[in-house]
Amino acid sequence: MKNRTLITAIALSFVSTSVLAASAKFAAVYSEDPIVSDNGWDSISTCEAILDENNAETGDTCEDGLDGGNVATGMIMANIRVPNKKELLVGLSGLVGLYTETAVRGKKGSTSYAMAFAEGSVGLQACRASDNVCFASVPRDIVLSNRRQELEATLAGVIEECVVEIDYTEVDGEITEIAGSFDLNDCTVSPEEISLAVETLAAHSYNFVFPNLPQGDYNVIATFKTDAQTEARAYCDPSSSTYQYCIVDAEASAYAEARAVISKAMMTIQEVRAVKGSLDMELVVIE
Repeated sequence: MKNRTLITAIALSFVSTSVLAASAKFAAVYSEDPIVSDNGWDSISTCEAILDENNAETGDTCEDGLDGGNVATGMIMANIRVPNKKELLVGLSGLVGLYTETAVRGKKGSTSYAMAFAEGSVGLQACRASDNVCFASVPRDIVLSNRRQELEATLAGVIEECVVEIDYTEVDGEITEIAGSFDLNDCTVSPEEISLAVETLAAHSYNFVFPNLPQGDYNVIATFKTDAQTEARAYCDPSSSTYQYCIVDAEASAYAEARAVISKAMMTIQEVRAVKGSLDMELVVIE
């Protein structure tokens, strides 16, 4: 588990020298570096559950980051002057990287479950420089990208060998009757494993509006957040027909890992006239 919160103000270059001028209508800022990370990933979470003879009846569980303990935050900021009762349209984009890995392992009917969740999101606010009064954007927060990956399996394992006791009757050198039986407890079984790892990197963007801002100079702040959560369980299911074999030779595990990062972010700001509810449309079906 990696638990940290870091607020970082990144010095950024404006594309125009007139950003703070009274007639400014547009501003843009960007960052080539990860918004928070200093080691390649912002939020990291790992979890492992192990079933053995010591916890055969109760099973094992693990949770990490479900309480928000793996959330990392950082920000970029731009400045712009706004005339009275005007709107700002802010375009925000970022490169979001997600990594999720789940693996389950078991034998003799054991059940293993692994969950990995990774997310990148962003929220905006405009803070007036004169008194630091802040106004929320519409919408307030947006999820740029997330992924929840779950893997669950009840595994029989690989039967290596079985020891079977056989009774037979021999008459005049010929075997006339054979009797014998065995079950899984008479067999040597090796665990089998299933795993899945997915790593993605893609650019995502969204548009935000600040309606009816009072006149003044504003700092527009984009707060990026990444989150990573994992959960794992390994147990013998009492309702299963193989429960009696599972608890005698319990061996199972579940592993989950999640990572998230946001990098190469860009913010563009322009003064516009926004009309609420102006997207009313009539659906026309063309046959």
